[in-house]
Amino acid sequence: MQQPRYPAKAVVAGLLMAQIVATLQVYLANAELYETLLLLQTHGYLLVPGQLIAERLGEFKPAFIGGLFFTCSIGAGLTVVALAATWCWGSICNRNRAFGAMAIVFWLALLVPVNQQGFSPIPSLYVLAVPLVTVAATLRWLCPAKGTAPGAAIWVHTLPVLVLAVLWGAQWRPSMFQDIRDHLLLSNPAGIRFTEMYYRYTLYPARVFKTIEQKMLKTVRLRGFRDPAVQHSVARVLGDYDYLPTADSDRVDVIIAEEGNRLVFYSGPTMLLEMTHERFMANPLKELRAFSSKADTHHFFRQVTVLGLLFGFPLLLYTLYHSVARFVLALFLTDQRASIASTGTAFCVGLAVLLVLSAGDTVTMARKDIAASLDSARWQDQVSALKAIAASGTAIEAPNLYAKLSASTHIPVRYWLAVALGNGPGEETLEVIIDLLDDSSPNVVCKAFTALGKRGNQTHIGLMLRAIERSDHWYVQSHAYSALRALGWRQARSD
Repeated sequence: MQQPRYPAKAVVAGLLMAQIVATLQVYLANAELYETLLLLQTHGYLLVPGQLIAERLGEFKPAFIGGLFFTCSIGAGLTVVALAATWCWGSICNRNRAFGAMAIVFWLALLVPVNQQGFSPIPSLYVLAVPLVTVAATLRWLCPAKGTAPGAAIWVHTLPVLVLAVLWGAQWRPSMFQDIRDHLLLSNPAGIRFTEMYYRYTLYPARVFKTIEQKMLKTVRLRGFRDPAVQHSVARVLGDYDYLPTADSDRVDVIIAEEGNRLVFYSGPTMLLEMTHERFMANPLKELRAFSSKADTHHFFRQVTVLGLLFGFPLLLYTLYHSVARFVLALFLTDQRASIASTGTAFCVGLAVLLVLSAGDTVTMARKDIAASLDSARWQDQVSALKAIAASGTAIEAPNLYAKLSASTHIPVRYWLAVALGNGPGEETLEVIIDLLDDSSPNVVCKAFTALGKRGNQTHIGLMLRAIERSDHWYVQSHAYSALRALGWRQARSD
């Protein structure tokens, strides 16, 4: 008899394989970042992440926890697809060889776009290893079907999944992840702890597949310039976009060489762009973006990771819940009834989550409704009002509520207060923003720094520099640095 818990076992096997690959990927990226920080330090640049973060880049913990992001995104997506394909082959197609051959061809064909812009060993390892382990684990516990599975039985289990997938896709909006955080995670102690861990370690995996342009600090080597004045002018323009010139190293993000009367851009030994000096100086940001796009070897990997996070991870949670519910219900019901009941409860839970997320969407409010919501006893109403204020770009017209909102025990209220306060001037709002810099939540602190940066007061530069030096939170450091740059501060070499 087929084991009812085989989907959960197969999912766990696939995720374990993904976690091994992800931990290796983040660990290698951390080692590379450490070398980059050492290079920047020798040239006297301000480091982001700072020394407190750099000292931990060689540790296992950041690599392992950071790797969970890829496990729950691309790992989840590949695992669910491999599980579904194996189930179709074994239960619906009765292990048809033609279907199996087509699935293998499609699987191996994924290696083409993964390596289209250069060989990518770790992404290739995901594509090969995770489905292989998932398929092997599924076949280990999935018994061969005796004939084709009844159509009704198939639709009972697949239709709820398809409906949830369509509804989930229809609910997609840019603010969805924020709504998940605000209304599902930050509304309970377990979710708060998860969120704190996520933001403490999220930038380790995020840096793995960023384009050069998306990196906070970029390293560049200028080579072969005959005229020091020309080299200085190019270096100054590069510094405006945090491309920091270093010397005597080829392990940089970009090498710009003067060859004849042209500037030639290299990624390692590969020439990607060339142009006149005048063309580059006329629109440097456009040319740097063009180089970053050509040097990007992780474009497809990023797309698959996002799809895995949007669809693979929810489907993975559905599969795990279904397996556990079926196992529990089978203690009281027949196997067939337990299977149908677990599908029904999983569908209801998925709908409930979607309803919570749809309720958290930002709505347009009239001014009188905003004032009433800010003074509401429900923190959800306060968040909706603050979101509306932040989206409108207007200031909060209720200074008497600053103390109440900033003292709220609900993190989303303080978070969106910091965002909204960035819209308006005034000493009262400035005092609240400064107080929020000492908030217990790093998310709130980050938005307080962003609000300070929007105000344009350069007297706050010292606050931001001290935060980068003393904070042990990479996310806080990155927002403090962005606020610095918003105030017009720029990197300068000590040598």
